[in-house]
Amino acid sequence: MKNIKILTRINDLNALLNKRGAAKSLDTSIETIVSSIRDGGDFVRETQSVISAREAAAAAAVIYKKIPATRRESAEDTLKTASEIADGARKLGGCYSGTTCCSTSWGTAASAETDLDRGVTYSSSCLYSKTDATHIVRLDAAGIPLLVDAVALRAQSIASGRHLIALYPEGRAVWVIEKSGSKKIASEAGWIVSENGVCAYSTESREHALMLLNKQLNQLKKAA
Repeated sequence: MKNIKILTRINDLNALLNKRGAAKSLDTSIETIVSSIRDGGDFVRETQSVISAREAAAAAAVIYKKIPATRRESAEDTLKTASEIADGARKLGGCYSGTTCCSTSWGTAASAETDLDRGVTYSSSCLYSKTDATHIVRLDAAGIPLLVDAVALRAQSIASGRHLIALYPEGRAVWVIEKSGSKKIASEAGWIVSENGVCAYSTESREHALMLLNKQLNQLKKAA
């Protein structure tokens, strides 16, 4: 069972994300209706879309406003830190010959990947095209509060070349790596354990991660 305080922080973060997402959808609907008026589109349909988006944005804002001010401030700080974490993880990806972009989104599962696409040709006389790339990090609100609190663990993990983007109870985690021999990023889900500044990871089980950690600690003791 999740810690009540952590569950509250997750719910507050989701309320903030819903509020911002609904506001963004309203802005998009307004932009669409302006284009519809200019280009002779279906004005009635777009108008209804704006009305629905406005109602959704107002409802999300009301729900978020009901959260106590101190918790809203905490949710906004958490979101800011989560965005910084995602930025750091995306930077593991390299630049490609075409346009290289970055993207952060939110969903029900944390993950990361690099999408490639064909870019413009190198020149009018060249048959080869540049490569466009987008480094994508997807965050999961349920995996953020514990991760934000684990400042030292995040730093230890980064030092090992793995950027944590989600941390759950019992050490379950998702981390981002640079794919070996490429400029792409990818995510791995598993368990992380740490002791005395040493981290161990396993995609098999927490017990396996503990075994690897003990092995590393014993090696360090022998080398000391």
